[in-house]
Amino acid sequence: MQPSLRTRPLTDDDRAIIDTAFRELREHFHEWADDYESEHELIGFAVYEGFSGSEHCSAVMEKAAPFAVGKELVENDGFQWVMLEVNGDWHYAVLHPAIRTPIDLETLSTGMWIREPAHRPADPATRISESYKAISSLPGITSSKTLESDAALGVSEVRDQAP
Repeated sequence: MQPSLRTRPLTDDDRAIIDTAFRELREHFHEWADDYESEHELIGFAVYEGFSGSEHCSAVMEKAAPFAVGKELVENDGFQWVMLEVNGDWHYAVLHPAIRTPIDLETLSTGMWIREPAHRPADPATRISESYKAISSLPGITSSKTLESDAALGVSEVRDQAP
């Protein structure tokens, strides 16, 4: 029997930490901050431009990236924010009704969510950002981004959500 997982809602202090990470990200990449509504997209652009190799840029992105993925999952894929107790500490996590356990956002930097190990990027910020694709395509997850993209392309078939 697996022990039950303890979760709790985010507090105002928890949300303030997320807001601070996003503010620092946008301040650091101020040249492009207004070009991207989503912090996830801003991180993706910064990685594309090669900033993940810089120690300072990488640290800013690594701090914001788990929250950016969480925000995308909450806003587009039906997840909700939760705090997950892990060894007596509280970790930021997201939870979806189709998934049995919360996803600890600290696990994203390991690359464990990227399906093809040979394609795991070297830097943590990219691994975190790339994890979004894998998580949002799990069975039972319907992404509003995918639905919008399909509608724009004229795709009308029902997507199979079975594994």
